[in-house]
Amino acid sequence: MNYTGKALLFIILFFTSLYAFGQQEPSLITDFKSLHFVEETYDEGYDGAPGLFIFLMLIFILVCIGIGIVVATLLFLLLFGIIAMGLISSSILVGLYNKSFLKGFKIFIIGGSTIGCTILGIGSFIIYNKIVHYWPLHTSVLVGAVSGSIAGLLLGIIIFYAIRKLTGFFYSKLKAAKRV
Repeated sequence: MNYTGKALLFIILFFTSLYAFGQQEPSLITDFKSLHFVEETYDEGYDGAPGLFIFLMLIFILVCIGIGIVVATLLFLLLFGIIAMGLISSSILVGLYNKSFLKGFKIFIIGGSTIGCTILGIGSFIIYNKIVHYWPLHTSVLVGAVSGSIAGLLLGIIIFYAIRKLTGFFYSKLKAAKRV
């Protein structure tokens, strides 16, 4: 390729690159029809997609509403489940019988964590048994239920005492703040 061909290729590539890449500020752009330089202006108020922001916000709002519906449904199912199992009524009866809100709350926390950890223990041992094929299904369900119950009982006791200590701490801070 001779010098003229290289220069012509360079000029073609150079001028096409001026149109290929958008510029941030107004600049001199070559107008090939009249071969003189013109000032290109940009409309600052131009929005390339006028309804896009409203559309995206509508989608965001609908997704948030959907997530809220799912969370509310799961909470209602959890509430109906603990009512159906008798956890709330038994903790209320224990609290009324002993004339202590604290004992009823303790039964509720320990019972809820025991039932929840039992369900998680059964599910986790079934999944573990599917992976390693160690026990028959009924043995893995039994081991999961026993280990989940023990773990739930211990977790419930720990959570109850942690809530009790935190409540005492916050009560003392609130009482100190009222004096000031």
